[in-house]
Amino acid sequence: MADEVRSFSEVKSTLIKRPTQDSKQSADPVRKRDAQGRAYATGRRKNAIARVWVKPGTGKVTINAREEAVYFARPVLRMILRQPLVVTGRETQFDVVATVVGGGLSGQAGAVRHGISRALVVYEPELKPVQMAIQSFESQNKRMPMNVDELLSSGAIQSLPKLPPGKMYFIDHGTKRIRVANVD
Repeated sequence: MADEVRSFSEVKSTLIKRPTQDSKQSADPVRKRDAQGRAYATGRRKNAIARVWVKPGTGKVTINAREEAVYFARPVLRMILRQPLVVTGRETQFDVVATVVGGGLSGQAGAVRHGISRALVVYEPELKPVQMAIQSFESQNKRMPMNVDELLSSGAIQSLPKLPPGKMYFIDHGTKRIRVANVD
């Protein structure tokens, strides 16, 4: 059943496993691809969730079985979702296939961008430092729209003053108060 342990030094040697050469090699980044040579990742932004597959190709982006320009008609949205490819210099090397649900078009574009970034890192782990240099691609943006009651109950702000119309406001997260933006 169990080996007999006679001293504390034997207990220590049986409980602590020394890393072997095999475990050091397994720490190296592994390229994960499916049988068709694609890398998969999930991206999220606001209420949108995107499933993204990246594979070698010519730079074609397909979202929900439609071309990129058809699904995201606004050029700003197309620019947002292509940012990870442009930053890494891979805009003409990979085809992207994505299915996205939930949220509005802006949230969906951000979710696809997040998914492309994560899928590129899965496909080529060497790209992680490049993607991390621009952190917004790799990390999920946790901002969610909230009404005034949710803001007060969540503690995002301490009090809600009467706000005069026609001014720009922002939430100072350090003091958790609403402040007037200085717009000159």
